[in-house]
Amino acid sequence: MFIILWSSHQLMFLCNLRLWFSFVNRDHNDANLTLVLLHVTF
Repeated sequence: MFIILWSSHQLMFLCNLRLWFSFVNRDHNDANLTLVLLHVTF
């Protein structure tokens, strides 16, 4: 179960990372930054 959660988390992290880069290029959104930081921490 942990492996399944981890792999889905990796997919979510990659998607959020791509979204985050596009957001950073356009405007700095604190909410999106917090989401990415949360995903990086966990």
